[in-house]
This record gives sequence, structure tokens and C-alpha cells, in this order.
Amino acid sequence: MVLEGYWFQHQPFLEQSGYLLRSKFRPDSQWLELSEKERRNHPADDPIHHNPFIMDATRAHDGKPVMLKSLSTKRSPKELEIALFFSAPERKDDPQNHCVPVWDVLQSPFDPKSQIIVMPRLYPMDQPRFDAVGEAIDAIRQTFEGLEYMHRHHVAHRDISILNMMMDARELYPHGHHPVHAWATPSHTRISKHLTRTHIWPRYYIIDFDLSQRFDNDSIPASLTVPNRHNRRGFFNPFPADVYALAFVLTDDLALVTWNYYPPLHFLRPLWDRMLQKDAELRPTMAEALEQLCLLCTPRPSSWHLRLPVYSYNMPQRYRQVMHMLRDDRHCLTISFQTW
Repeated sequence: MVLEGYWFQHQPFLEQSGYLLRSKFRPDSQWLELSEKERRNHPADDPIHHNPFIMDATRAHDGKPVMLKSLSTKRSPKELEIALFFSAPERKDDPQNHCVPVWDVLQSPFDPKSQIIVMPRLYPMDQPRFDAVGEAIDAIRQTFEGLEYMHRHHVAHRDISILNMMMDARELYPHGHHPVHAWATPSHTRISKHLTRTHIWPRYYIIDFDLSQRFDNDSIPASLTVPNRHNRRGFFNPFPADVYALAFVLTDDLALVTWNYYPPLHFLRPLWDRMLQKDAELRPTMAEALEQLCLLCTPRPSSWHLRLPVYSYNMPQRYRQVMHMLRDDRHCLTISFQTW
């Protein structure tokens, strides 16, 4: 319960502000007095977020699911500033802006250096798995577009990882899902049924700006150095580091283009090779990487190629491959690379 102590303390304040936490946080729930065995009888309330600074909630006036995050000016002094920068009216509706929007900011009544931001409830981008080539390419395109948008506004993310690339899964799970485990129903008693990305074409977001850095100048000098938290002996320019990190996430963490297993995506290998150069000066900018992605994809967006399964080819899977190419034809045709 130590992990959730902050949210037990703030529950009355959040309810007064129009945000409802799960029932276990209510003062009359007696949740803290239950034994571990008794808590298992309340499966919807039992799961907790591994990050103690985030919590799911429901917006009272319209029932919209939201995610709350506690920010501290001591812990991450620039996170709120950068998050609000991309949520400004002139930027929040830009289709190329994939930074998670901030819907509300609440000042903690217990700590003057603590704020709570309200964001849409998102889910990790790799669950459920990608089924078709078109789904994977759409995810790659959106993440490229989002990071390029940040760099265009002179903001380096500096913490690109699979944990910070999310997806709006509301329509993917038409009957809802649990806020901690999307694979479970809201009651956390059964497996939650989901549609394919081919039906929905979800929107992907970049989150977590606690390490991000914004620069005021229109151009970043080549000599710019920022301490490398992974290598105390060296320094690096954060923009090429973001390029490398994004390529690493897509090729290693998501394994979308592992050469031995995903033949339909092999045509992207020249791009990954450039982005993963050890010499940062040889890597493309995100604008150049996005342009190359468009060029590589432009000759290939046939509905047949987009419907190919992402997994490897072998005889036992031939039947599934045919089903992939025959299913959801009208949905596959909706993806357009000419708008990039």
C-alpha cells in the first residue's frame, strides 16, 4: 500500500475536482484493513500500477477514462512545462503532434511543489500484438512523425523506450478493459476481447517528458553536449540519441523487423542501418528518417502487401497467411502513404 499512499491521501481532493478513483480508495472502503486473501476477492481493485506516480481515474461529468500523474518540480522541473507546450491550443490539434495531451492540471493541497496532470488513458503500443504489415507500418509511421514533431520544435525527448510509446486502445477494446491490465475485462475476471488494429487504426502517442529538454535557438550547434546518463565518461547530442533510441525500440524491443522472423518488413532495413549508426554524425535527422520511410513505403502500399502477416513464413502458417490477405479488405485500403 506504500506505492498507493499518495492516491489514498488525495482521493477526497480528486473527487471534489471531478475525478473518481477506483472504489478501494474511498474512505469507507476499508481496503487498508483487508488481508491479502480478502483483497483477492476484489479483482477489479487489487491490481496496482508499478509506477507509483500514475493512477487511473474516471472523469465524473462524462465518464471518460483518464490517467493521472503526479509531478514534482523537485523531481522533474521541466516535465510540466514541456507537456503543456505541446498541449497549447495552437499545437494540440496538429495531426503530426503525437505527444500525449494534458487535459487538466491540479495543484496538490498537501505539497506546493506537486501537481497532478490529467491525460487520456493510454495503453502500451505493443499489446495486443501486430497482426498485419499495414498495422506495423502505421505504428512506425506515427512514432516517427511524433518524434520528428518534437525535434522540429527543438525538444529532445531523451528517454525514448517501449514504456514511453503508447496507444489509444479505447476502440480496440469495444467492451472495455481493466486500467492496469488491458488483456482483462474491467472486472478483471475474464480475458478482454479486442478487435484488430486493421479495424481501428489506433493513434499512437509519446509520453513521459521528465528527462526532455527544450532548446530556444532555431538551430542546435553541432558542438552541443548533454551528459549521457548511460555513459558518465562521455557526452552526446540528444537529437541523434533520440534517433538511435527510436530505431532500437522498434527493432529490438518490439522486434518488428528482426530479419529472421519478419520478411515482409525487410525492406525497411536500410533505414534502420542508418539510424543505428554508432557514429551519431552519420545518423539521419528525424525529418530525414521520416522522409526515407515514406520513400521506402511509397512503392509498396498495395492492399495485398498490407494484409501480409507480420510473423515468419512457414508451411503450418500458410492457412493463416491466406486468411490475413482475405480478411478486412476494406479496412486495409484506408491506409494512405500519399498523405505523408
